[in-house]
Amino acid sequence: NGTVLVGAAGDENSYHRNFPAMENRILYVHSVRGDNQNEGKGDVRSYLNFLNCNNFGPRLDLVASSTACATGATAKIAGAAALVISAGMDAGEDLSAGQVRTLLRASADDVYVLEEDQKKLNTYPSKPGWDAFYGYGRVNVGAAVERVMRGELGPEVNLAGPHWFSFHNGTVEVSGEVDAEKWELSLGVGMEPEVWMSVAEGSGADSGVLAAVDLSLYGKSVMSPDVPAGILDRADRAHQPLVTLRIVAEKEGLRAEDRVGVWVLDDPSLLGGKPISMGAS
Repeated sequence: NGTVLVGAAGDENSYHRNFPAMENRILYVHSVRGDNQNEGKGDVRSYLNFLNCNNFGPRLDLVASSTACATGATAKIAGAAALVISAGMDAGEDLSAGQVRTLLRASADDVYVLEEDQKKLNTYPSKPGWDAFYGYGRVNVGAAVERVMRGELGPEVNLAGPHWFSFHNGTVEVSGEVDAEKWELSLGVGMEPEVWMSVAEGSGADSGVLAAVDLSLYGKSVMSPDVPAGILDRADRAHQPLVTLRIVAEKEGLRAEDRVGVWVLDDPSLLGGKPISMGAS
């Protein structure tokens, strides 16, 4: 109904996800702050700490500074969305919820910490661009508002289907909205895919079914029963059957993307009709 929804990733310092924040079309966020829990006592080396309470994983969109856990970031990013909408009204632009989500993701400051600095800064690993620990980066409301005021809205991309973390082992329809000079849909395997395979492309404005993708050759058929001790290794193992569908769009020299991840697990030991989606955490 045209409303920008922002959801907390959760506060368990884990890779699992919670309803309703993990649903499509919701900005899934958590907080970052100083690595010293009390900045008034001792040096602060970075403002990239998770507070040992924020969840992470493939669903993550954005992070924001806050002295609270994920709910603190939810409030700040909701406020950022409101400022972007207000800037649009001042500029004569009636921004859709999809445009606001796209703008906030595309204008975020990428968080990339070199491996040698990771332990020193007391934070999780990161990669250039999107990663499972900081999403598209730390929200930059000033950059988002400036883009609106300059009329640099860029492309709009929003994937509505399939549902995040739904189960598939055949052909799946990828649906949503896109408004771009050109766009490309790719897929990758795992929590943080490093290799992407192009499966569809197009141009212009479109909504509804964008492509049909055969997933039968991807994902993990059998998972190892051995569970690693470290949380990062456990996260990688848990997401071996995850296939991420990523759409990247370009318009007027600007780039934006959206993604959705589904499970592709062909397990012959499962009973018919299982697993069942309960629609809740």
